[in-house]
Amino acid sequence: MSDVIGGLSEEQKRWVRDTGFGELLKFRMLHYTHQLGYNVVKAFNSEKCTLELDAGIIQIDDKTVEKVLGLPRGAKEIVFDETNESISEWGAQFQGCKGCLITPRMLRDKIIGSKMVDKQFKMNFLVMLYNFFIEGNQSRYLIRDVLKSGLDINDCGKYNWCQLLVDKLKKTHMFWAGDKKRNFTGALPFLILHVTLKTNNIKLCSKLPFIREKFLKGVQIQTWRRESQLEQITIITR
Repeated sequence: MSDVIGGLSEEQKRWVRDTGFGELLKFRMLHYTHQLGYNVVKAFNSEKCTLELDAGIIQIDDKTVEKVLGLPRGAKEIVFDETNESISEWGAQFQGCKGCLITPRMLRDKIIGSKMVDKQFKMNFLVMLYNFFIEGNQSRYLIRDVLKSGLDINDCGKYNWCQLLVDKLKKTHMFWAGDKKRNFTGALPFLILHVTLKTNNIKLCSKLPFIREKFLKGVQIQTWRRESQLEQITIITR
């Protein structure tokens, strides 16, 4: 996702801002350690939608997602329609390959390889965004569910993407908890950013040394400031 954002043309960036995802243009996440990801997922309670740390409990809702990631939190619910024809239209760009067998690398190359702001680019961006931030796949192929939603792709800001992330987070965590040999396919970037935001703000917690030792050992921290807010969000890199 960082490659995609970094490779957008100015015209493409303008569309991203206009449709409601402007905050993501500043997003960078290069790597995070496997143990860090596992510990964060293990600390999540899908029934209560909380992160349960030794230092305290962190409640998660759509307002939390908006604050951490800056995703749109509009009034309209995102509803999926199995009969939507956009999936076939989107898959046609990958000649000789079934739409269900598209990898993130293939999609990244498509997005970076074009500077146009046509419908294909817009659908590609939404598919990549959905798979990185909201819900991935158990296999190495992309989920195309966002194309089933019948979204107004030129006005994504009117939809509640934050609530969608929360709903999928609970669903994917319950699936993972049933057999932890499975891959966790939920909103791991959000969980990691949320934990590091909390543990790097000394005013929020009196047990920072313990949390840092448990979650952030061996991890290099870089900082990224969102211009729209005065808070600091940390980015995990190896």
